[in-house]
Amino acid sequence: MELKLRLRILLFVFVAGFITFVLVVSSASGSEDEGEALYKARCAMCHGADGKGDTKAGKMVETPDLLAERPWKHGESLEEVAKIIRDGAGKMPGAKGRLSEDQITAVARYTLRFLDPENQ
Repeated sequence: MELKLRLRILLFVFVAGFITFVLVVSSASGSEDEGEALYKARCAMCHGADGKGDTKAGKMVETPDLLAERPWKHGESLEEVAKIIRDGAGKMPGAKGRLSEDQITAVARYTLRFLDPENQ
């Protein structure tokens, strides 16, 4: 009887661990997809889909080229980029109140891809 109980506990722990792993992996890829979708919907009008700022609106407000201008004026860490997205900078309006903190972080994570041209 004790062996059966141990096997059940072991099976339960294995299944619980597997479910946790699947949820974490699917959550991470979901936030990446969400960050890209939000960037394209809310940022690409000025920054361009490629981050170069070479759009009609981007030229009007002198949007920086995220691929060429290094280091970024307001910082390059996830926290610094999220702060700019949240609070805005210069002519760029902030997203505070329009995006959740998780959405802001997802957009910041996606935006950081522009620092690595091989990640495009």
